[in-house]
Amino acid sequence: MPKVDRAKASKEISTLLQNPKKTNWNAIKSILTKYYPSSSSISSNKTKITHLDDGIFRKVLKRACHDPSVDESALKIILRKIPYLSLPERVQYASIAARCQNMTALQAIIHDNVSVLFHYCDGNADDDSDGDADDVGRGDNDDNSMMNGGTTLLHMVCEDHGWNDEISFILKKILEHTCRGGDEDSGNNNEVGHYQHKGLFQETTDSEIPLKLSLQAGSDLNEIIQHLREEYPSYFERNLNLLTQIIAEYCYDMTLFCEIICMYPYMLLDSLHPDKGSSPLHFACYYQNEEMIRVLLKEYYTRNGTYSLLQKRLLSLNNEQMTPLDISF
Repeated sequence: MPKVDRAKASKEISTLLQNPKKTNWNAIKSILTKYYPSSSSISSNKTKITHLDDGIFRKVLKRACHDPSVDESALKIILRKIPYLSLPERVQYASIAARCQNMTALQAIIHDNVSVLFHYCDGNADDDSDGDADDVGRGDNDDNSMMNGGTTLLHMVCEDHGWNDEISFILKKILEHTCRGGDEDSGNNNEVGHYQHKGLFQETTDSEIPLKLSLQAGSDLNEIIQHLREEYPSYFERNLNLLTQIIAEYCYDMTLFCEIICMYPYMLLDSLHPDKGSSPLHFACYYQNEEMIRVLLKEYYTRNGTYSLLQKRLLSLNNEQMTPLDISF
């Protein structure tokens, strides 16, 4: 392909991208298909991509992530043309798509390389470090322990946007591909996932869990819990021991808490945080959530039937050898 043709094509694409109101994706698709090689021909050394070409591809992809009107076929062509996108770059583009509520772009980026969901960025999505798609987020990788450093795509979008359809989709794809993704919640019973990520409850050394980040961004806890209960009941049950801390810190209307107790009485009331060893009563006392304390004391007494067992709850020790009474004072 003559070099002048590609230079002309780059100029035409740049001109099309200058329109701030509407991008002519059909014209861009036509130019990309006619003048630029596919990534397979690049990898087989049949042709070469210049820095100018690569820059144009990334400009087109960035515009596509910003533009919810982009069609799926255009995104597939764009992603096929780019010879190499590092995982940090993919996280950055996916984050832009989520911010712009561009489900089409978000789906295309994730489907093109699902490892984008499990990459830990150091500080932010602009991390320039390379990531091997075959090594990120696998269960046998030390870099994917339950307390990794850095943040994942889900942490970033929850912190920035709270809770929306795009974040719900990211969570769905994470649960489909994790080690527990083959259960009835994922809709993916025939595939055993090889990644590890606890979704909204994923802890890292550098960030709060995504659920807490969503609440700090102004999202409604009731809405999120309702979604989890309806869409992923097993996942919700597995993380009840983590949920009580969130309720103690962010929930003062105990209607939701009482509903969950009715559904999972012993599973919730007897739960202990896996790292802290704290009971729901420990958390209620720590966050001075008086309504939650009242509900718990009533439930413990009602279900146990004696003051001696209630006293035992008040004197139970967490991993720091503190009782709920110690924490209260």
